[in-house]
Amino acid sequence: MLPDTEEQLTENGRVLPYQNDPEFPEVVQEDGCYFMSICFHLNRVFGTPVFDYQPLIDLFDAEQHSDDILDDATIKNPQQLCDDVAPGKVRFLGIYAASYEANPNQFEIQCWHRETTNFNHFVAALNGKVVYDPIRGGSLTVKEGQMISKRIYLIQ
Repeated sequence: MLPDTEEQLTENGRVLPYQNDPEFPEVVQEDGCYFMSICFHLNRVFGTPVFDYQPLIDLFDAEQHSDDILDDATIKNPQQLCDDVAPGKVRFLGIYAASYEANPNQFEIQCWHRETTNFNHFVAALNGKVVYDPIRGGSLTVKEGQMISKRIYLIQ
């Protein structure tokens, strides 16, 4: 697959997968934003080999079978997901206010809310700025909504 835009490339020239790409199961396409955002950061920080279509599908399936991810793609146990991908390298610290400023040894997943649809969407961020929106082309929730919280992870 060739990239549609420059934004789809990582620093090393690889094409980024997006949750709404047809290669993914429907549940990931519709509700996999938190999963995709965590995997983006794990790949960015540690170079884990999971950030490609088949490894992401395999990981999602394995996490569902172990009940770390529910049938609707809700991540029940974000710490276990991190441990399964990068054992002992990341600690989930919890949910913080949108105003929280992550430290250099932390990464954040922002939760955005769009009032008109009552929908929440997760994106990967660095220094308070979105660096990866799992929706190809960018989500309306981020464009038209507001950030309501952050999930913070400590890089150990």
